[in-house]
Amino acid sequence: MPNATQDNVGVIERTGDITAFPVAANANIFHGVIVGGVGANTDARPWVATDKPLGISKQAVNNVGGAAGAKTVDVRRGVHRIPHDGSINRSHILTSFARPLDDSTVRIEAVATTPTADTLGLIVDVEGTLAWVDTRIRR
Repeated sequence: MPNATQDNVGVIERTGDITAFPVAANANIFHGVIVGGVGANTDARPWVATDKPLGISKQAVNNVGGAAGAKTVDVRRGVHRIPHDGSINRSHILTSFARPLDDSTVRIEAVATTPTADTLGLIVDVEGTLAWVDTRIRR
């Protein structure tokens, strides 16, 4: 393919912090919860233990009674303040990873400094029972 000889006005850009995912069948996703992906299409639903963490929902989407992919949900990756289960403290800042415990709580990774496929992100700050988790940093 030859080099460009004029402006390429068709190039589309996105920052990558928000991605729309198809919602799983019969899923009801609340605003601000941890979203997990399931199946070959990475259908979104409130995170459960078998899901890959995708990020935090930007809006509520109710697909109860709907087919997989009938609706979409915007999921944000960034730095989020999320309640933790008491396993996270200030010694974990910038050295440890958090994983979901449920769709609204995080805990420390089994091996705190080793991320896995279940990792939600890097712990960047702690305020009592709340952890600031950077969901862009998973590995």
